Amino acid sequence: MPERGGDPLRVGGCRQCGRRQVGGLRPRHCKHNKRPSTPTEERSRPCFWVFRQDPQIKRTRLYLETSVFGFHFDRREVNRNRRDATHRLFAQIRDGIFEGYAGAATVLELERTEDEQLRDAMFDLLDDSGIQVLKLDADLQRDVALLAEAYVSKGAIPATKVDDAVHIATMVVRPELDILVTWNFRHIANLSVERQVKAITLGSGYEFNFRIMTPEEVVVYEA
Repeated sequence: MPERGGDPLRVGGCRQCGRRQVGGLRPRHCKHNKRPSTPTEERSRPCFWVFRQDPQIKRTRLYLETSVFGFHFDRREVNRNRRDATHRLFAQIRDGIFEGYAGAATVLELERTEDEQLRDAMFDLLDDSGIQVLKLDADLQRDVALLAEAYVSKGAIPATKVDDAVHIATMVVRPELDILVTWNFRHIANLSVERQVKAITLGSGYEFNFRIMTPEEVVVYEA
């Protein structure tokens, strides 16, 4: 822990309280968000600005499930808060606060979008946000298929929602990923489903070390 009064840009923490920003799920804000930009001028910057600028801090790696792309373009008033959180998430990925990834299942689902204009817009969003598409070798593809089949055959995921099982299985075989981000409450971001797939995963000899969260839970909010 740095000493109080240390340089926040050098140590990655707060100038006054010394709170260090680390690569967790969300950088925690502190109340000391003032930092002098010149000897005679004060500028207000939240602590996550330090988090973004410090190259030594590991950025949280997010896997974006297909529903996140859809909500970015959802214009219904009832979904305004979710849409706004989704916009913030993509902006923070572009700004380098997070690393964004998508899987083959995400790309396939986007390709199946019937509305051509919407499909093109979602692919543009993927490219413009700097989201990387994961590549799996033959062994990992086999593991994903076996795990997804187990989730379905044991009743954790419906047989009609195999893609959802594949998203979860992809997270399992890529342990460097931190969070599966989704708006799918029925089949993914659901406590009962998570407990079931975790038990199946551990029983199959794999680890389950990631979180399942919505964009609202992931994004950084300014103090």
